Amino acid sequence: MCASKLIPRPVEPPWGGNCLHDLCGADCTGRSIGEAWIHDGTVTPRIILKWIDAREHLSVQNHPNRPGGSKREAWYILQPPDDGRIITGMKEPLDGPDPASRLEYTSVSAGQVLEMPSGRVHALTAGSIVYEIQEPLDVTYRIYDWGRPRETHIDDARRSINSEPAILHTPSRRPGRNPIIARKEFTLELWAGPCAIEAPSAGVLSHVDGPHRGGSWLVEHHGILILARGEVALWASRKDEALHPA
Repeated sequence: MCASKLIPRPVEPPWGGNCLHDLCGADCTGRSIGEAWIHDGTVTPRIILKWIDAREHLSVQNHPNRPGGSKREAWYILQPPDDGRIITGMKEPLDGPDPASRLEYTSVSAGQVLEMPSGRVHALTAGSIVYEIQEPLDVTYRIYDWGRPRETHIDDARRSINSEPAILHTPSRRPGRNPIIARKEFTLELWAGPCAIEAPSAGVLSHVDGPHRGGSWLVEHHGILILARGEVALWASRKDEALHPA
């Protein structure tokens, strides 16, 4: 396999848990690691990938929603939240009284993928462990933060609101390639063993089930990937036609 192992970069937000230590190395022991970041290996990443462990609710938020500056994202559910629901919308007004009473939810199960359009209000909820793929924009507009004393950005969030609904995918686990999302922003597929697959472009393979669970690899275009029976991985890429012609 033409691949190199990726070591995630740990991030310590106030809501982080303790399930990502094995991914980030011994120096993370005892720290509340909420996110472990990897990317596609390019100088300017075309996609960002994160393992996320939410001990508490994340802020209710959205992201910019404009051409050339958007952040579409999707979560593969490794462990569903404590009550089985993720926040996927909010009835306006965003700054009215009792924001928690106006939240909209989607029920999820392990193995499903929840796709979130740019600008859609959302929040991972307590107990969630997910693998995220996103456009490489690190801009978040907080709307409501559950009493934490962090800045909110109501006006920016309102300008970015998108009514396009969240999409819940239930991918197949049949052996071989199982497409989930194919958009200009990114491609996401579930690959299940036993299989041998030639990488359709440069991308990242992350194991979500089996003995290598949690491992991520940067794979070259046309690299051959072999998964044994019981191994399940996610393939993420954003194809650059100039570098990787079909």
